[in-house]
Amino acid sequence: MNKTTTKGILLLGGSGSRFYPVTLGVNKHLLPVYDRPSLYFPLSLLMHLGIQNILIITSPEHLGAIEKVLGTGEQWGVTFTYTAQPIPLGIAH
Repeated sequence: MNKTTTKGILLLGGSGSRFYPVTLGVNKHLLPVYDRPSLYFPLSLLMHLGIQNILIITSPEHLGAIEKVLGTGEQWGVTFTYTAQPIPLGIAH
């Protein structure tokens, strides 16, 4: 695997209906599992695999919060690119 050209995708979409009403105020991927936001677990796996360019896809209303938590990725030696998925249509979309 060529680690310099491999890119990762982190899908942080969905409406969070099973976590309602908590997800009215916060994205489900920012909810803590043990001692960190749940999105850190798949993110750490990508980083452990040496993937340095990661595309983060989420809903437009949560994009700002996720970008605020993760930043540019520079602090972890990776690069994040953000994009919004206007309607949560699932992984197949």
